Amino acid sequence: MSIPSLKRADNGYWYAFWTDGRRSKRKGMGTKDQNEAKARFAQWLLIDGQDQGATKIDYTVADLWTIYERERAPQLASPTAGFSWRLLGPYFGALTPDMVPSKVPGYIEQRRRKVRASTVRRELVQLRAILNWAADARGRGSALISPVPAFAMPKESPPRDRWLTDVEIDRLYAASDDERITLFMRLALETAGRKQALLDLTWDRVDFETKVIHLHDPMRVATKKRRASVPISPALLPHLEAVRKASGPVLGQGDVYQQIRRIARLASVPNVSPNVFRHTAATKMARRGVPLWIIAKVLGNSLEMVERVYAKHAPDDLRAAVDLISGGK
Repeated sequence: MSIPSLKRADNGYWYAFWTDGRRSKRKGMGTKDQNEAKARFAQWLLIDGQDQGATKIDYTVADLWTIYERERAPQLASPTAGFSWRLLGPYFGALTPDMVPSKVPGYIEQRRRKVRASTVRRELVQLRAILNWAADARGRGSALISPVPAFAMPKESPPRDRWLTDVEIDRLYAASDDERITLFMRLALETAGRKQALLDLTWDRVDFETKVIHLHDPMRVATKKRRASVPISPALLPHLEAVRKASGPVLGQGDVYQQIRRIARLASVPNVSPNVFRHTAATKMARRGVPLWIIAKVLGNSLEMVERVYAKHAPDDLRAAVDLISGGK
């Protein structure tokens, strides 16, 4: 049995060709586009063609993204990968993976003229994820590429400490002219849920009997960004009951980012994004004495991360110890 190879046929379509004994065989890739054909050929080799061996393909970074997007990106918690690729693609897409490290400094210099270092870092983290995934043989029998050496990235920025005061929250509610956005703000503040988790929330996971919201969708592949089950607070319950439905998404369709920004401008509340509501919820819990390990459970984050970001808002657990330094005098 020969090793399959990818070739274009006279009809313009691409096929995988190989021989089995004296018989020639082929498998259509269903496309005339070379990059798409490479991606489908790689997927076919991983799934159906492993016993027939594999030819080495000189993948470009764009080829790897096409495969990654099909196999991995749909499992991710948010569309961040696609957003990052729109910026990475024009610069890195035509390169082979081994060329990437030498080109990264130029990308950093180019992007830093427009955005913060933390934004550039986030984009390069996504590029690193694609390359690491392609170089990992687990689950597919063989790697698509050889490992790509690590490349330098901008340092991670310290987390922003922007949280909303009670007065600012009241002003946002008063300025909101969109019931959907008002409900999102209430949900985000009362559950500390991530934006995408709240947009994905459906009524079948809002348990009015036990008064619990299950942010995790059992049909969704679990990721590092865990989604917790959170009790429905007395402040949130009447607002959910007022719009309660039997099924479907709680917040309907569409993103909320631009609407949040618009309402924040109307309310004259600066630096507001969907994530600020989650950060506000965690900060208020810490400032009001909720143990950090409980906050970690609500957020679905590690205790280490919560301690790093929110410990400064919760000094009371140290107060008794500090009071004893001078013998309690």
